[in-house]
Amino acid sequence: MKQAFLPSNLQLMRWKIQCTAAQQSVSYQPSSWSYDFIQSIGNDHMNHVMEIEEDARKKMEDEVRCMLENEDVEPLVLIELIDDIDRLGIVYRFQETIDRALERVLLQSSQVEQKMHENLHSCALCFRVLRRHGYLVSTDIFDSFKDSNGNFTTSLATDVEGMLSLYEASHLALDGESTLDEAREFTSFHLKNMLLKMDMRSAMRVSRALELPSHHRMQRLEARWNIEMYDKQNKANQLLHKLATLDFNLVQKVHQQDLQEASRWDVNAVNDLPDYMKLFFFALYNTVNDMAYDTLKEQDQVIISQLKKVDDVTRGETAKAVSCYMHETGASDEVACAYIGKLIDQNWKMINKENTYNSALFGKCFIQTAQNLARIALCQYQQGDAHTAPTDGSRNRVKSVIMEPIHFMK
Repeated sequence: MKQAFLPSNLQLMRWKIQCTAAQQSVSYQPSSWSYDFIQSIGNDHMNHVMEIEEDARKKMEDEVRCMLENEDVEPLVLIELIDDIDRLGIVYRFQETIDRALERVLLQSSQVEQKMHENLHSCALCFRVLRRHGYLVSTDIFDSFKDSNGNFTTSLATDVEGMLSLYEASHLALDGESTLDEAREFTSFHLKNMLLKMDMRSAMRVSRALELPSHHRMQRLEARWNIEMYDKQNKANQLLHKLATLDFNLVQKVHQQDLQEASRWDVNAVNDLPDYMKLFFFALYNTVNDMAYDTLKEQDQVIISQLKKVDDVTRGETAKAVSCYMHETGASDEVACAYIGKLIDQNWKMINKENTYNSALFGKCFIQTAQNLARIALCQYQQGDAHTAPTDGSRNRVKSVIMEPIHFMK
């Protein structure tokens, strides 16, 4: 579904062109993420991470795989296990096994539905896990939690775990699913009102979710947060925790190596890149040229030099969607933010649809890449410009993903 991604990109390109004059009079803070910063990333812990025996990792993976393949496990227990694997960032190691496990859950749907009708958390969790993995689950499963007028019953408001699960599930909505739109509004209102009455750990989880739901968060950051919080859970699985910690550190090392390689990219030296990175380089290089060609054809504007200028990055000059919309329409900051928020919500529903309907046009990997690009954008720009004007918080996020390993618990 190309319409899910391309219209917004073209619109933002037009905003960038129209905002050029306004940008030139603004004093931008230079970017912190320079070439020297990238090349200065240390290698102190790399050898330590790589010294961990590969057989130990494989053994842990085999144990987790056995847990997923155990046909005696209750369906809802299996759903909780898959959710833990998702949140800890190791789902990619077990995707085929998880797909088979979810098929078993669906074969026991009558047993699962009975328990879901009795517990809001179980119902919302099952819905969210199945939707995330591409299954089209009907929103009718939430009807048992509504009153005779079709509204969610107010008695649910005291169930913090259930309300939080329903809130998270509501962000996997497709266009036209009014039940999930109502669920988001209902849970947001009551969770905000209950914050001061919650214990510290619950309040922290709820506040974080209200700021940005897990489905919209950058997955490596989300994995790190969950790994660091996971051990504090009453039902924490130590095997999963250890494997997730090891995996995070190994992936971090790969990111460090890739980033250092990417920072040295030059079209004239592309043959020196590792083979698997050449495709990404040409995709980026050709995308820039295609954007310039489309703009020349549609608006008779030559922008290739603006797209390629390195000093734009040095000065930190990047167009912001909100400021561009304000410049284009004369709208206030509040109206512009609401408009961009609506666009984001609409596009997430379109992406969710592609994932749920197993689009024949786009493969699963492509759809996941689109999701991750949207997550990166929210992470970078939801609270300002983390690229050109990073705060301590945004710098710490970069360090936590690329520079700082997770220490193993003794």
